Amino acid sequence: MARKKQYAAAIHALLLGVLGWMRSSQVLEWPPAATAREILARHSGPREPLEFLVRNAELAHFGGWSGSNAHYLACRARATELTAERNAAQ
Repeated sequence: MARKKQYAAAIHALLLGVLGWMRSSQVLEWPPAATAREILARHSGPREPLEFLVRNAELAHFGGWSGSNAHYLACRARATELTAERNAAQ
C-alpha cells in the first residue's frame, strides 16, 4: 500500500498488524469489540509507540487524512519497536 502511495491505508494496516501480533503472541488480551483506544488503555508496556500508531491510524482512517511517506515510515518504526521489545524479552 505504501508503495502505491496509499499511506492512510498502510498506516491503518500497520496498526491492525501490531494489534493482531499482540493478540496472537499473548502480549495483551481485550474484548472482541474493543476500540484501539480501549486496547491502548489496557497496554502496560511502553505507551508512546502504540499511542503514536493509534493516533496516526485514527487520523488516517477516520479523519480523512491521506498521510505521507514520512508518517508511514515513522509508524513502521514504532510498529517495529513494539514487536522488537517483546521478541527481545523472550
